[in-house]
Amino acid sequence: MKIDNQRIFGILLLVLGIVLLAFGTDATQSVSSSLSQRHYSGPGEKAVWLFIAGGILGAMGLLETLRWRRAN
Repeated sequence: MKIDNQRIFGILLLVLGIVLLAFGTDATQSVSSSLSQRHYSGPGEKAVWLFIAGGILGAMGLLETLRWRRAN
C-alpha cells in the first residue's frame, strides 16, 4: 500500500485539529476562562479560537483523507 503526500498531509491536519481541540478544552478549564465565564457567560477568547481552528483543521484533514481514499 503506497501512502502519498496528500494522504500524509490530510492525516497531519486531522491530528493537528484534534490537538487544538484538546488545547481548547483545556483552556476552558483555566482560571482566566472561568473568570470570563462568570462575567460574559461563555468561554474565554483563547478557547474559542482554539475550538474554531481545531474544527477547521480537523474537517480539512478529514476531507483530504477521504478524498484520497475515494480517488484510489
